[in-house]
Formats: sequence, C-alpha cells, structure tokens
Amino acid sequence: MLMEARIQPETASQSLYLTGRPRTILSSCTDKNRLMCHSVGNAAATTGASWILSWVAEGCGLTMGTVGGAFGPHSVYRAVRAIALVVAATLFWASGAVAQSSTPPVLRIAISDTGRAIFDRFVPELAGMSGLATPPVVMRASALGVLRDFCRGVGGNSPDIVLTTRRLRLSLAGECSQNGVEHMVQVELGRGDVILAVRSGSDITGLTARDVYLALARDIPDKDEFRRNTNVRWSDIDASLPPDDIRFQLPPREGGGRARFNGLILEGGCREEPLVKLIFTADQRAARCVTTRVDRVREIPPDQAVRALLDAPVGTIGVLTLDDLAQANGDLVALALDGVMPTAKTVLEGTYDYASVYWLYAKRGQARHGHAAEIDAAVDRIVAASLSEGVLGPKGPLSTLGVIPLPADDRRAQRAVFATVPNRYSVQPLFQWVGYAAGAVQGLVKLAFDDTANAATPDGLDFTKLMDLAGYTTEEFQTSVGLFPGAGMTFGIVREMSEADQDYLERRLAQDAHLRPGPLPAMQRKIVRSVLDVSEANTYEISQVVIELLPLPSFKLVVTPKDAPMSQDTTSILRAIERLGNRVNEMTQ
Repeated sequence: MLMEARIQPETASQSLYLTGRPRTILSSCTDKNRLMCHSVGNAAATTGASWILSWVAEGCGLTMGTVGGAFGPHSVYRAVRAIALVVAATLFWASGAVAQSSTPPVLRIAISDTGRAIFDRFVPELAGMSGLATPPVVMRASALGVLRDFCRGVGGNSPDIVLTTRRLRLSLAGECSQNGVEHMVQVELGRGDVILAVRSGSDITGLTARDVYLALARDIPDKDEFRRNTNVRWSDIDASLPPDDIRFQLPPREGGGRARFNGLILEGGCREEPLVKLIFTADQRAARCVTTRVDRVREIPPDQAVRALLDAPVGTIGVLTLDDLAQANGDLVALALDGVMPTAKTVLEGTYDYASVYWLYAKRGQARHGHAAEIDAAVDRIVAASLSEGVLGPKGPLSTLGVIPLPADDRRAQRAVFATVPNRYSVQPLFQWVGYAAGAVQGLVKLAFDDTANAATPDGLDFTKLMDLAGYTTEEFQTSVGLFPGAGMTFGIVREMSEADQDYLERRLAQDAHLRPGPLPAMQRKIVRSVLDVSEANTYEISQVVIELLPLPSFKLVVTPKDAPMSQDTTSILRAIERLGNRVNEMTQ
C-alpha cells in the first residue's frame, strides 16, 4: 500500500486529501524546494517518532541536529506540525482500513418488473434465508434485462440472485459462461396468473384477449389506419356481448401487476391484428398494444383491488389473481378468457394462456473469482431453502403470496435433480445449441416429400405459423431442375419480437409439443427454438432463415448486425452457426 506525502511552500494552503486510502498529504514548509516522500506499506504507523522527524526534516531540506543549529526553533515547530499531520493521516487510514475490512458483505438481488408484485414480498424471505445481517440490495429491470445483468460477470454490480418470469435460454447461458459465471442454479418457484373478474351476477361471463384490447387501447385499428377508441359498450366491440358500459379497474402503471397484464393480455389481444403486425419495431408495436385510454379506466393498487371491485358498479372488470378471488368469498367470479376458465389446474397444464412461471437463478462459487465467501454461503442457504417443501409447497410463503405451487411430483423431481447433478452452465450450452439446431436439419428433407409434414392438428400450429409467431414470413420457394434437382424455402424477418412475443412463442412451442407429437414436428420446433434463442442477443438480428431441402438438406441463418458493435456473445453465436454448417455438411456426405 502506497502512502504519499507532498510538502509544498508555505504560501500554499494547508490541506489534507484522502480518497479511500490516504494518497496525498499537503503540508507547509519554508523550504522552496518541493520534495515528494514515499513510504511503502504502513511504515509511517510503525516506525518511531525520531524516524518520522528525520523523514519530515529531510523532506523540508533540513538536517537533523542540535537545537540552535540548522534545526532551529521555527524549523522544529514546522517539523512537529508536519509530523502531526502524518500521524493523523496514518491513524485515519488505519481506522478506515479496519472499517473497510469489517464492512459486512451485501447480497445483490435483481427482480423483474413482470413479477414485482410477488417478488417484492418474497425478497424479505430470501434475506432471512441468507443468514446475512445486512439487508440485500434490490435492483429492478425487465424480465430479460435482469438476466442480462446476471450474466455480466461475477461480483461488482452484477446480481448474485435473480427473480424473474423469464427462463434463461441457451444463448444467454453461453454469454454467462463467457463472462465468468461458470456455476449457476435454476429453481422453478411456481406459476402466477392474471385473471379478469367481475362481481357475481354480472352479464359478462367471458371475453377474448382481443375484446379486452379493443376496449382498452387508446388507438385501435380501423381498416388501414389507427383511430381513437370510441367504444363505450361491450356490444360496440362485438354484437354478441351485452350492451353494458365498459369499465375497467387496472393496476397502477408503474407496478409489476400492470406489466404482466400488458404483456400477457393486451399484447396477446393485439398480436394478430393485421395493422399491428405491419409494425417492424418491437417497442413501437408494443406501445400500440399497451397504451390505454384514460376514460373508463381506474387505477387501483393491488392491495385494494378486491375491495374496490366489490364496491364498483356491477359489470366493472378488475385485474386480479386466483388468490385475490379466493379472498372474495364468492362475491367475485372469474371470466373465461378465450374460452378457458382460469383455475390452478388450467394454469399448471398450460391451457390457460395468461399465466407466467416464476424462476430463481443464483450464482455459485464466486469466491474463486475474488467475491466474498460469505455471499457464496448465503446463496447456498437460499438455494437449499428455496427447494424445500416448506417454501415451494402449498403451505409455504410463496403460496401465501399467491404463487400456484408446482405439482408434488414436479417439486420432488426438482429436488432430486439438485441432489444428484450439479446445475452447471459453461461453454457446453453453446455446443448443445449447435447440436440442437443441427438435429433439426435431419427432418427437413421430409418437407419436400411428405404432404402431411407441414399440416397442423386442429389445435396445433404448422411450421409456417410458428415462424410467423417468430416474426418471419415465407419470402420465396426455390426449385431447380437438372442433374441434381434443388428445392428450398426462405423466410424473411418482417418484425422484431418483443419480450412478450418471445415468452408467448415459448409457451406455444410447449403446447405444440403436446398437440403434434412425432419426429418431424419436433424437428420443426427445433428450428424455431434456434431462431428464438439467437434472437435474444440485442446487437444483431436474423434477417433470413434459409432451408435447403434438395439436393442436400441444410439450415442457414443470415445474421445482420444492428447499429451497435457486435458483442462477444454475438461472435460466439456466429461461430456456432459456422460449426452448425460444418456439421450439416458432414452429415450429408
């Protein structure tokens, strides 16, 4: 540790500068020669006064000797004054170092806006699990934003734990690994729902998400343009709905409940509007969907939502949860959305589409990179407690907060995974992604010969519809006749996916896996998942997806950088795509 003393002429004002550790001491001296004196380590605090006196005297151009010689009364006074400053600074530094070393470690927790209503109340539970005396530092961002912060690196301002409604996909896992986050854990905490409810006896029993969008949006599509929303009654939207006045009770704009309502219901309701789909930029399209009118809407805090809806006129629709509904003792009833009634069963099965999953992500082993060992121990305690039946089960704090617990078998299976296999992310997920995408190629050639390959089941999605949800449309089909006939198709990007779009596509892929079994639909989903994973990087976009069917099956992503410079995660994905191409070539030789 370097302590530095600067001695300047007497005309300079006497002052003491200490920034973190004392680096510079300014004192006065009659000698006109400036001299910088260095003392390495804690020498000034450990050596005797005579040595310090000699050091300061020499720094002032004096010679140590008897009183009355060169070291006269005035010089002694000046030297003693300098000594006092040095000793004071040294003691100040020592006390600061002790205080700094005794500063307790602080856990950093990031929570997503979309789950804030639950996570804000769950953080105190995590603080108790940690065993740390200091309260955690809590940061907030979007569901994707907190995961990006989590993957920035180890220590520093990067969070140790993330609570989010978005699953960390392979592309971000690779980014984590590149930034030194080598060991992380993932815990599924349960499910959350967003429901619409009315007072018992209301004429409205069910709506579609599109009905809600057309009732609430400030501007709604009208042929080839947007116009101000003038709908007053539900029958103005759909003649089959009752002629009741449109009245809504929404969560406050800045709250997490509003973010979930916007992403799940309002964006869900406008997603298939032709005029909305023409908007390329995700942010502009989302704004069209979630910007609400100011009339016919009241904003009510979540803790007052049940009482306010009970006191509201009959027909008023409120945004609640199943937990809120249970507190109303039957005086409030849920509305079916898109024909599905919200229940714990439909939420867990995924048939009720307006629900989300709560995730916990935590970093382990940060002490190996210089982070506090106490934080590692706190994280381990939190992970162990979060997996316990006392937290995840129906009598745990999460259930009390309104989270729908996972089925008992799923909870046991999750604990079993952690008990036997360490959940470690490294560069392996990137190679898994390459293999995942490459596996999709194996079934592509069937598209050229199987008439049923691209057919959808009554409730399922065909391949082109899945690509449409990803923001891609068929640009062209290529065919060629010759010694080696060729056939293929090209999908071009027509709009960016918002975070809500990405989450929706993830849910639809999961549903499609149940509705369309078989190897070929699985291969098609792998292609779409590859596009979805790569699309999370915010420095580039996939402008085209090219599928060659003949003479040899291949799968190519055309990546176009955005305005920002290409980041490390971007180049890694590009290398992965290159390896994918090489693997496909090997498979077809």
